[in-house]
Amino acid sequence: MYNFGMQFHYHEVQNDVIVIAADGGLNQQTANQFMDEILALVEGGITSIIIDCDKLSYISSFGI
Repeated sequence: MYNFGMQFHYHEVQNDVIVIAADGGLNQQTANQFMDEILALVEGGITSIIIDCDKLSYISSFGI
C-alpha cells in the first residue's frame, strides 16, 4: 500500500537555489500542501527552485 502523505526536505545548493526533496505521495490530497510549500518559498524571495521527486512513492494524474 502506498503512503500518500508528503514530507519536504530542503537543501540549499547556492545562495539563491533551493532543492526541495519531496517524499511520499503526490495526489489530490497532498497537491495543495505541495503548492503551499512552493508558494511560501516564492513569497519568501526564493526565485530558483529545484524539485527532486526521486523519493516520491506515488504520483497521481492530479498531482502532475
